Amino acid sequence: PTVALASGKAQSRVFTEGGFKWIVEMHRSIRDYEKATFVLRCSVDDSIDSHMHWQCKGDVKLCVNDVTWDKDRFTVDNASSWWLHESHLSWEAFTRTYVADSFIIDGKACLEFRINITDSSKIPAAAARFAVPNERSNVILKFGEQRLHIFKDLFLFIYFF
Repeated sequence: PTVALASGKAQSRVFTEGGFKWIVEMHRSIRDYEKATFVLRCSVDDSIDSHMHWQCKGDVKLCVNDVTWDKDRFTVDNASSWWLHESHLSWEAFTRTYVADSFIIDGKACLEFRINITDSSKIPAAAARFAVPNERSNVILKFGEQRLHIFKDLFLFIYFF
């Protein structure tokens, strides 16, 4: 996707992949204002219920023009919907043509995130509470492949009531 460069930030248009919406961003680093930071943001489709718990795991490779960095793993979900790569690349390498390490070719630099989704899930928020062990669960009920982590005493109370 094409980015629109503004002061200290470049952001792509929204693109859809694997049932998720993605945005690629480049910022001036907060820690070192002269360096570039790369961000991959993820969200669910607007048709998904806002109370839905979702998660997406995968591998990502950051590429700038013909330069590719090692693959990294990411996990994004409701609580943390972005993956961050703090680089050692200068901000000017993306904004100035006269610097020695400039990535600008023919007036542009191509920033690419190669995403390989390895696992994803979308479950209603109420079910998500029982999908993983919690501080009170002491029994697992299994229905086919679905597992519910529950508190046995409460289950028995409700079952016999």
